Amino acid sequence: MRKSCFLCLRYLFILSCFLLYCCTWTARSTTQTSYPVGVILDLGTATGKICNRCISIAVSDFYAVHGHYNTRLVLHTRNAENVVSAVFEAVNLLKDVEVHAIVGPQKSAQAEFVVEQGNKSQVPVISFSATSPSLSRSHMPYFIRMIQNDTYQLEAIASIIQAFGWKEVILIYEETDYGNGIIHFLLDAFQSIDVRVSYRSVINPLATGDEVLKELHKLSTMKTRIFVVHMVSPLGPLFFLKVKETGLMTAGNAWIITEELTSLLASMNFSVIDSMRGVLGIRPYIPRTKERDNFRLRLMREIVHESATMDHDLNIFCLKAYDTIWMLAMAAEKLGIYGFRQPARYKNSSTHSAEPGVLLSGPELLKEILRTKFRGLSGDIRLINGQIQPSVFQILNVVGMGEREVGFWIPKVGLSQYPDVMTMKQYKTSQTDLLRPIIWPGESTIVPSIYMNKLKIGFPIKHSFTELVKQDLNQNKTIGYCIDIFSEVMKELPCNVPYELIPYQRANGESAGNYNSLVEQVSLQIYDAVIGDITITSHRSALVDFSLPFTIGGDLPKGSPLVSDVNRAILSVVEGPKMVGIETMWLGSENDCPKPSNPLASGKVHLKNLAWLFFCIYLMHILSVVPFLLAFIYRDSGNGIWKGLINLYEIVPKSSPEAVEATVPIDESGTGPASNQEVTVHVAPEAFQAMMTRKDSGSASDQTGSLSEIDDPAASSSTEEIIPWEK
Repeated sequence: MRKSCFLCLRYLFILSCFLLYCCTWTARSTTQTSYPVGVILDLGTATGKICNRCISIAVSDFYAVHGHYNTRLVLHTRNAENVVSAVFEAVNLLKDVEVHAIVGPQKSAQAEFVVEQGNKSQVPVISFSATSPSLSRSHMPYFIRMIQNDTYQLEAIASIIQAFGWKEVILIYEETDYGNGIIHFLLDAFQSIDVRVSYRSVINPLATGDEVLKELHKLSTMKTRIFVVHMVSPLGPLFFLKVKETGLMTAGNAWIITEELTSLLASMNFSVIDSMRGVLGIRPYIPRTKERDNFRLRLMREIVHESATMDHDLNIFCLKAYDTIWMLAMAAEKLGIYGFRQPARYKNSSTHSAEPGVLLSGPELLKEILRTKFRGLSGDIRLINGQIQPSVFQILNVVGMGEREVGFWIPKVGLSQYPDVMTMKQYKTSQTDLLRPIIWPGESTIVPSIYMNKLKIGFPIKHSFTELVKQDLNQNKTIGYCIDIFSEVMKELPCNVPYELIPYQRANGESAGNYNSLVEQVSLQIYDAVIGDITITSHRSALVDFSLPFTIGGDLPKGSPLVSDVNRAILSVVEGPKMVGIETMWLGSENDCPKPSNPLASGKVHLKNLAWLFFCIYLMHILSVVPFLLAFIYRDSGNGIWKGLINLYEIVPKSSPEAVEATVPIDESGTGPASNQEVTVHVAPEAFQAMMTRKDSGSASDQTGSLSEIDDPAASSSTEEIIPWEK
């Protein structure tokens, strides 16, 4: 009996606890607070439709896990096709609905004006798809970006172009705020890696198929074969359908698409995917998890159940929209139910117009959102300065009827085959280390070149020094020292550049002009480059850019993207082992002498050869004196040959004395004594000695006379013949 009573009391206690919990739960449920949130999407687009579905699922999933929360997000969805409608709906949500936050809008141009309204009302605006770098929290404090801005994807695209050695690209984008807003940043990214945009093609988003074809035909006439496309749907799919139609999706071309179009690949139909085979695209990398796969299955089931025509797959924007709702719900719960709005500041009951009020809890809500951290379906959610920090980008290759992962781009690291730094193999030496094998347009595995057409390389016709450049008519090819070096240089370029060698000659086989005219052919775009023993002059440098001299003479058009690559390739060839073989083949070895059988070859110069050389020179000097010697002896032959030799010996001086300087007084009047003025004269040594002898004899008149005799030998009274020495 006592035992039965104990059991009854026990059951009554458990029942009481259960009833108390139910009452508490009911009381808490009745006190749950609605948290109004505005959602602005373009529901006419595939992205808008699927993101709207993801947002609804996110609300259900969050409160299924956090059923005890006191706040409940209540969504107020609005459709906005353009900027005007987006601003109108934002004002309506802020003024009439008095939302505490706005999710969206989709486009950057819309976000700029919607955020302006949010700043006035202190209402956070959270965008999961506005990627324009122009949207900054420096002047938009209530703007929160849940996706990376375009600056980082541009760095990834620039790394791809740099890795493949492309120095010139064609940029194609739509004429919208989305297209124009990124161009400045894209040009800066290309300029930082020394890549030139040879042409910019701007296409109206409402362009017809014929208008797109007209622009593509213009592109097909250009030399550059590397294209970067920045578009969104619906222009993007139409554009690539026309690309295939014009034949530009063939071998030798390279196409790179930006993030938004890449993210929509999974939602494109088969005909569009088929026209994009070989295209490279980038998008943020999201690791595959079990939660993500389960969410994708649920989403696909709901889409199929709701609309049989809505066959779009999961993309990055869906995942970001999902995580945005979770982040906002967490922040709202932490902030509590104390957020409220001031009444509208200006009321007019007759017109029912008023400006939106100010959310007093707006600054606190903003802080809570920025502090929120969790792991969502799109990865780790952590905001710094109001936006998601850069993450790894995934590089995709469109093949078959789908996409294939070929590599990754890691911030501050570069390109890699792996998404994490620990296992990465960063590109350093060859293209095979950069990415996994890529299938380029036309099912080609060869990396496309900068130019689709062959480069026209001119060379001079030479009749001397043919070791440098020579046209072999027998074998119908061009050979020579410069040609071999040029071939090796082209092999060292980072990408394949097809070329053909064209002789600069007339129809009769003779040279068509001198070297100046050959260089001018490059500036006139007759040739893409010329090679040979071309001297660098100021006139030629003003027309073309020269490669490194002394190894291969050559010039390229001014501003050619190949100049820097060719110079680096020349250095690689010069410093490599192949250079020795080329020099030995055409110029011979420094250690080898020509064969003795060659009658035109000269032998080595030995010491005895130099001795014979000096002997011959000395002999020639002696023989040149003999005629003058014989003539002198013949003139004095009357006194005998021996006497003539003695006279010759007396005539030849024993040394080579210099002229002697003598300072003498000048008699200006010619009658009186000499004045104090003196003059310095140069006299021969023999004359000076005679003058000194007469001075010693004490005859003053002889001194004066001696100068007269020196100046005028004919007037001299001396019978001795004085022969002056001339220096």
